[in-house]
Amino acid sequence: MNRQISFFSFRRYGFYVTLFSSLLGIIAAVVYLFYYKDYATMMSYPAVIILIALSALSIILSLPRVTAKWAAIPVAIGALLALLFYIRVMYNYVTVVMVSIDLAGFSPQFILCSVLFVLTLVLTTANIFFSQVKEEQVNA
Repeated sequence: MNRQISFFSFRRYGFYVTLFSSLLGIIAAVVYLFYYKDYATMMSYPAVIILIALSALSIILSLPRVTAKWAAIPVAIGALLALLFYIRVMYNYVTVVMVSIDLAGFSPQFILCSVLFVLTLVLTTANIFFSQVKEEQVNA
């Protein structure tokens, strides 16, 4: 029990937000992969790989105390890059829907994936400013 208490004793609010945003990033990548793996023109494998890899790196960095303060950065970078890759491949779909060339409206899959990617980016960007670990007090 003491080991568990000591593991969480130096954690701050940002640690939990990092874990949540990393898991949200992995979920966003998996949902996107699940819905669009059969559509070559709407699938961006770099977005999936980058988001999963940097989210996993963020989780790994948040475990030891020494690297925990840097754990929020990889997932934020991954969320930004993944959203940019996602926008790059979905640009044609959005223009087709906006001009009403082929489709009447946005699909629920597109809305879900877009919300997950944007929510991951917003959460990770805010998390960069949260403290990840408690500062050690020096007795003078």
